[in-house]
This record gives sequence, structure tokens and C-alpha cells, in this order.
Amino acid sequence: EYLRVSRVTMLKLFQTGQVKARKVGREWRTTIAALDAYVSGEDNN
Repeated sequence: EYLRVSRVTMLKLFQTGQVKARKVGREWRTTIAALDAYVSGEDNN
């Protein structure tokens, strides 16, 4: 909802490392800072 993209798109961003995230059990977790870094074009790796 924060980035206004579909759930599938968000999962792809997490899985490819484009947005820094961590898988906890069956769920993906990230931070607002990681999302902001992606939006601003900063390197997330």
C-alpha cells in the first residue's frame, strides 16, 4: 500500500533484493527506510 504496487510486485522486489527485506516464517518484513531508499533510487544492497 505504501508504494501503491501489487502484492506480487512487492514480493518480486523483496526476492530480487531491490528492496531490503527479510523473510520471517512465511512473511516478508521490511522497514519504511528501506522502502524510502528504493523510491529515492539509493542502493539497497
